[in-house]
Amino acid sequence: VASSRNSTFLLKLVGNDTYALQGSVVLHSHAFEHGNIQLNSKQNYGPAKIKVDGNTVDKVVQQIDEWESSLLSNLREMYGGMGDGMLKSMRRIMPITRTRMDWNVQTHRVVKTLNDTAK
Repeated sequence: VASSRNSTFLLKLVGNDTYALQGSVVLHSHAFEHGNIQLNSKQNYGPAKIKVDGNTVDKVVQQIDEWESSLLSNLREMYGGMGDGMLKSMRRIMPITRTRMDWNVQTHRVVKTLNDTAK
């Protein structure tokens, strides 16, 4: 599994005593399970209003922590059900012959052409 995550947050002063905090998290995850499975996600947050006082920095950190904790919780829930649900429905089912399907389209076209010309 390979992945990357990019979080960006912007804090703007919108009044004499108020900040607006907003941001986004971009995720890209790539896994190999007998094939390629990718997740690309972007989540936008805010704006959240934060009053200017002695605890402004703590409030900013707390808000970002809440947003990112929510995102991670949602991802855990999604990945927890993937094996039984979504991934199971995406897997190729082995044919009755128990031989893998040749996915080379060109080969199938040649066989069809040969069969058509033999008739």
